[in-house]
Amino acid sequence: MKQILSLLLFALLIYSCQSGNKRAYMLEYGNETIADTTAYAMLVNGFEEQFATIEAEYDSARHERKPELEAEFEELEHAMVKAQRQFVRDYPSSYQSLLVLQEIDWSFELASEYRSYLDLLDPALHDSTQYRELDHLVTRMEGVEVGKPAPNFSMMDVSGKTVELSEVYRSSKYLLLDFWASNCGPCRKENVNIRKAYDRFHELGFDVLGVSTDTRREHWINAIQMDKLIWTNVCSMEAWNENEVVRMYALRQTSQNFLLDASGEIIAKELRGEELITTLEKLFH
Repeated sequence: MKQILSLLLFALLIYSCQSGNKRAYMLEYGNETIADTTAYAMLVNGFEEQFATIEAEYDSARHERKPELEAEFEELEHAMVKAQRQFVRDYPSSYQSLLVLQEIDWSFELASEYRSYLDLLDPALHDSTQYRELDHLVTRMEGVEVGKPAPNFSMMDVSGKTVELSEVYRSSKYLLLDFWASNCGPCRKENVNIRKAYDRFHELGFDVLGVSTDTRREHWINAIQMDKLIWTNVCSMEAWNENEVVRMYALRQTSQNFLLDASGEIIAKELRGEELITTLEKLFH
């Protein structure tokens, strides 16, 4: 995350060379953009120092201290997103605000909330490639909101058999469509919770379809075995930006999930830990 943030300081120079419309915008609003970029750099640097402090302690921390540091890191991450969103509200005419919204796309669970921030931006930004990409992303997010039918797809399982999503949810009362990858720390941690939910509710009609975004089969298979993922697992082995299912479900980060009913309707999203257990308890009782 921090590596990405540091690149933002140079992003305006890069983007200004890519498009005539963007270059004209940058020249017309040059002084304002420089001021906005400086303000954003100061915002980022303040958080970077705090992240660095946590990371430095984490490397040598005792085992019992690490969960506390992880919680502090997550809290700081949320605080940074809040500050970034405020920056967009404060500088709606700045091209930097468009780049910020592109960077924090993962933080918007609801398409309507993301759309509200896009709507804040100056119309002069709407002709940019970045704005159009975000507009298309939000449109795809709107297509997989709660109450919408889950887009159907087919993918190979570990044995090479083609599995179709619709066949899986029709054979269960509730299906967790879980996106993950072997190199995703939060995903691997959440696999423990999903396994607990599966063991408790599977006989009642709960099932899981794990969709990995791995690109190397051995990593995928090893993670399935290590985490004891005994439900159906599929993977296309395609790169993130070439994976049609990633695009179809408007994924912004690896760890995302959708709870479907037997008709394929999305009835909940982003259920993790105890929230998944609580939701299933209500559904089955």
